[in-house]
Amino acid sequence: MSRKAQLITVVVSIACLVGVLVPASASAARPAFDGSCELSGIARFGHPVTNDVEPNRGKFRSQPGLGNCLGTLSIGDRVFEGTQWPVRARARATGEFSCLTGSLGGRASVVFLDGDGKPLRAHGRKVRIRAVIAMAHAVAAGSIEFAGAKGSSAGGTYNFTPSLGAVAGCAEGGDESLPMTVRYSTRGKLVSLGRRR
Repeated sequence: MSRKAQLITVVVSIACLVGVLVPASASAARPAFDGSCELSGIARFGHPVTNDVEPNRGKFRSQPGLGNCLGTLSIGDRVFEGTQWPVRARARATGEFSCLTGSLGGRASVVFLDGDGKPLRAHGRKVRIRAVIAMAHAVAAGSIEFAGAKGSSAGGTYNFTPSLGAVAGCAEGGDESLPMTVRYSTRGKLVSLGRRR
């Protein structure tokens, strides 16, 4: 075989190898969810929230048994239709806000669970939807938007309960934490973002 023929053979072999390896690395598709969710838990703030708008931060964690999503969960080629999923959710956000108005931005994560309350796993990893969140706050409630990968999104509302208690707490020195419920629906599939590094 001539030197030129040998070189062509090597190039073709490398190209074939790359063609095999790239799809394999891309096969670990990101989870996606199409449906609606309701999450109830506790929101905690960096410092008490009052009636004065000021920089602050908040974090939310759903309580066990109080997070559910109804819809279609897909992980690569594997699709689960019309199933109600127990979930566990966390979120962190920062912004300038008061009990009456303001805005926050951050990230949220929803982990899907099995019937025993353990995280579902695919490709050795927890099945999790990550998204960027944007919140517009009004009196004891507000709107929330989720932005996922590939231009996917979801939207909904949140409220603090009881709303009268939240308002009263603001006027009496501020609220350090409040029970919170979030409800949202996807606009088509909400595709998980990758892990932030």
